[in-house]
Amino acid sequence: MQVLCHNLLLNFAIWFLRVRSKPKFGTWIKLEEQKNQIVKAVGESSHEFPKLMFDFLSTALHLPVQLFYYAQWETIVKAFYICLPLTQCQLELPILQPTTEEHKDDIWTYDHRLWHLYSHLLAKNYGWSLEYIAQLPIEEVFPKIQEIITDDQLEKEFLWGMSEKSISYDSKTQTGHFNPLPRPQWMTRSVKPLPVIKPAVIPDNLRPVGVGLTYEDVLNQIQTPYVH
Repeated sequence: MQVLCHNLLLNFAIWFLRVRSKPKFGTWIKLEEQKNQIVKAVGESSHEFPKLMFDFLSTALHLPVQLFYYAQWETIVKAFYICLPLTQCQLELPILQPTTEEHKDDIWTYDHRLWHLYSHLLAKNYGWSLEYIAQLPIEEVFPKIQEIITDDQLEKEFLWGMSEKSISYDSKTQTGHFNPLPRPQWMTRSVKPLPVIKPAVIPDNLRPVGVGLTYEDVLNQIQTPYVH
């Protein structure tokens, strides 16, 4: 009976989720961190996986963790996949695009750092309180975070350009060469390969009069020794 009641409550919460508004930034960043912990636990086959799933659903559905202890595992998995879109961000921003850069955590990284990092950036630059930041829509947060990081990068480039390390001197040519400060991948324009264009077929009436030589003909003449 207890299992049945918990499953009914969970299914009702899932149904209610379909008509609920998107989570604000404070809840969104918490869900994102919990999702990353779940992915990490799966990769490491950690025994913490069920508990992390319960914590994620508790945040997404605003239900106590104890409710999931007696629910069927099939219902838990179903609820997780239904709640997963809550962590998706539909913004087309360069900073949110996939990157090939290898990510390495700093040695000072700690659990739940994302909230403290982003809220610190916004509070420092805009003077907003943590309570106000937590209630912001994510569509308002990430464009501002990108602008903050862009300003910071451009300021570093300006200071770098005034330092001696930005110039490499070539003693042979006695010239200096400017070394720009590397930018993150999302701030650089990816170079697309040039399209392969097939050589055009020249109509016979447009061909020049005489014997024409192709590149292969010239190459053969160069490689073939001259015989007297």
